[in-house]
Amino acid sequence: MALQEAPRRRRLLLAALLLPGLVGLVVLSVAIAMHTWSAEQVAATIERAEPWLLAWRIALCTALIVGWPWLIDRLRPWLPDANHIDLRQARWRVALWLVAVEMVLIQGVPAQLLRLVLP
Repeated sequence: MALQEAPRRRRLLLAALLLPGLVGLVVLSVAIAMHTWSAEQVAATIERAEPWLLAWRIALCTALIVGWPWLIDRLRPWLPDANHIDLRQARWRVALWLVAVEMVLIQGVPAQLLRLVLP
């Protein structure tokens, strides 16, 4: 039992170190970009990157939906059976909420519809 916990702890420690490091790298990159480029250049770069960012979000949502059963099965040792079953069944509800959040908050579909309806 103790031998199996050591690799898990190493992976958790590695994830705990990598995630803040990646976030810090992104923040540092944005800070450098803001100091070296003008606001118009930054806005143009973000506008050019929007299709790629959309593709990235879609890929992440798809990976979550496809990998949901595997993820829930990996959490099984820490979950009671009832919670495990509930989480397995919540897969498509989570997917629908992710799509709804993407459409409303990120893509602004309601605002676009209002612009079309109200001149």
